[in-house]
Amino acid sequence: MAFSKLELYAPDSGSLTPVKPVQHGNSKIWSVYRGRELVWRMCKVKFVDWDGTQLKYEEVVLGHSATPPENRERPGYVFDGWWPQYANIQANTTISAQYHQACQLELYAVPPFGGTVEGAGDYNQGDRVEVRASPASGYSFSNWSDGES
Repeated sequence: MAFSKLELYAPDSGSLTPVKPVQHGNSKIWSVYRGRELVWRMCKVKFVDWDGTQLKYEEVVLGHSATPPENRERPGYVFDGWWPQYANIQANTTISAQYHQACQLELYAVPPFGGTVEGAGDYNQGDRVEVRASPASGYSFSNWSDGES
């Protein structure tokens, strides 16, 4: 077993106790000095989705970062990230997935057999969107319309 870094809490002093890595064979053994009883200070971290569904639970050493689940997909919404941050955890924490509503672009060919259109989907407000119309044989593209003009 190998450790990249350990931070141990000494209950009687309220501070971190230094530990020294000692190489032994193919693993590292940590020798602890001063004879104190050492305890890992752990924080419970829960990741939840927009509706409160628990996505992941883990325990994290105080001051360390949690590892979020994969980014979420929610129809009609764009995933913004996690709140609050999952770095430097200082207490038991619930972290929520954050979303904003997407702008939905629907495209139709009129008549439907007159050609195909590409570029429909969910976008962020202010995104630059490329749409394309490809006329079928015997048709030519005339114009785009919002359905009212």
